[in-house]
Amino acid sequence: MKRSDVIAFIHLLYDILTPLRSLSLCLQSNETTLVDVSEKLDATTSVLKTFANVNGVHIQQFYKDSATKTYKGEPMSDTIVSETFDKRRKTLAEEVLNALDKRFSDVSESFVASTKIASFKRWPLCGNKEEIDSFGTEELSIICDHFAPILENAGVNVTDAAVEWTLLKAHLYTRYKDKVHQLSWSEVCHLYGSDYQNVLLVMDLLQCLPASSSENERGFSNMKITKTCIRNRMSTSTMNDLMTIQMSSPGIKDFDPQPAISKWLNAAKRPRRPNFGESSLKKARLEFHTSATEGKQSTSRVSDHVVEAEDNIEELTFFSEDKMDSNEYSSDEESDDDNELKECDISKYLALQ
Repeated sequence: MKRSDVIAFIHLLYDILTPLRSLSLCLQSNETTLVDVSEKLDATTSVLKTFANVNGVHIQQFYKDSATKTYKGEPMSDTIVSETFDKRRKTLAEEVLNALDKRFSDVSESFVASTKIASFKRWPLCGNKEEIDSFGTEELSIICDHFAPILENAGVNVTDAAVEWTLLKAHLYTRYKDKVHQLSWSEVCHLYGSDYQNVLLVMDLLQCLPASSSENERGFSNMKITKTCIRNRMSTSTMNDLMTIQMSSPGIKDFDPQPAISKWLNAAKRPRRPNFGESSLKKARLEFHTSATEGKQSTSRVSDHVVEAEDNIEELTFFSEDKMDSNEYSSDEESDDDNELKECDISKYLALQ
C-alpha cells in the first residue's frame, strides 16, 4: 500500500464511483420516475466523460498531498508516471461509459423523454404562456401511439385525450398558478376525474411504469424473510398482509402506534386485561417494604426485589395474555375462582423468587 500508483488508482476509483453511487441511489428509490432516471443518467455520463480527459477532485488532491513523496505522513516507494496513469484513467472511464450505454440503451428513446409530462416538477413556470401552450402536446401523442392497444382496451379516446390535455393545463395553471408544481395526480384525479377522464387515464398509466426493478427485488427479499422454513404453512393472504405492512407502511420515525394499540385493546372477542396481576404486584411491594422496615433486609436489597417482582409480573402477564389469545375457551367470561387462582399462582411464583 506504499506504492504511489496503487494509492492514485484508489483515488481514481473514488472519483468514478461517486457519480455511479448517486445514479444507484436514484434507481433504488421507489419514487423515481423514468424521467428522473434519464436525467440522472445524462448527468452521470457527462461527469464520466470529463474524467476521460481531466483528473477528478480526489486525484488532484492526491497530487498536491504527494508532492513531498509522502502520503499522510507515510513515505511512498515510487513516483507516478503521469502518461501511464492518464492512459489508465481514460481506459477505465471509457469502459464504464460503454457498460452504461449497454445497460441503459433504451433510456434515450423518445418515449422515455415523453413521460416528463407526468411529473409536475417538470412543468413550465406559470409566466411562460407560449411554453405552457406547447408543453406536452407532442409527448402525449408519442405516449398514446406507444400504448395504443392498451388505451383502446381501457376505452380511452385518444382524440378526446389531446383536447382534455389542453383544457386540463389551462385549468390547473389558472387555479394554482405557481403552486402547480406542488400538485399530485391523486389530488387532480379526485378533483377533476369526471371532467378529464381520458387524459387522466393516460397519466395513471404513466404513474404505474416502474423506473427500475428495485421494488420487485425488495418484495422477494421481504417474502424470504417473512415466509421461512419454520413458517412454511403460512397462508397466502397472511403473507400478503405482512408484506403489505412491511413495504407500504410508514417508517419507524413516522409510525404512530396508538391506533394499532387501541384496536388491539378493543377489537378482541374477549376483553383485554393490560393491568392483569397489578394487585399481586402491590401486595409484593407491601411485603418487601414491611420486611425492610422491620430490619430484615436492607433498602437496596428491597429495591432489587421490587424491580425483580415487576419484571416477573410483566413476564407472567405477557404469558397469560398470549395463552388467552391462542387457546379457545368454552365460556365468554372466567369465573372469580379462576382469577383468584391465577393471582395465587403469581404470589407463589414471587415467593419462590
